[in-house]
Amino acid sequence: MPRNGLPHDPEKLRTLRRRAGLTLAALAERSGVSQGMLCDLENGRRSPGPGTLVKVAAALDCEPAALEPKRPADLAGMDDERLLVALIGRYPKTAARALAELGAGGLCPFAADPRAIAEARRRAHMTQLQLGEACGISPNYLSNIEVGRDPIPAGLAAGLAGVLECPHKARGGGDE
Repeated sequence: MPRNGLPHDPEKLRTLRRRAGLTLAALAERSGVSQGMLCDLENGRRSPGPGTLVKVAAALDCEPAALEPKRPADLAGMDDERLLVALIGRYPKTAARALAELGAGGLCPFAADPRAIAEARRRAHMTQLQLGEACGISPNYLSNIEVGRDPIPAGLAAGLAGVLECPHKARGGGDE
């Protein structure tokens, strides 16, 4: 595994892609990750960076955690909060990059109303092509999300919010 890559389970990736009825080419188009990279990920030749992991998970409509391998024995009994602290300690550079790419977390206001993405995009003076390129998705996929044809995965909502500098809402409501 490359030093900067995140651990992932190649077999889980392949299984989720097949369950979604996608070919490597279709997943590449949907995620904005090259077909060659996806092939390498599925065969365990490469490991994804944080952005790649989020894009692939979003395209598969799952959380990035769904692509993680089983926890090592020394981490198996930890709750998610303690696990996160342990992983940040083990992979500080990767964790810092992931946090920078994903933002502070929370839910973007348009997660519940995807049509608000178009309004936020226009306020940011961006075209669908520009926003799609910034988030690593195709303009067609973005268009389908904006009109409500495709659901918006949580990871992609956070990515769009970061690019559009959209204020986040705490899960309990109210602005942070």
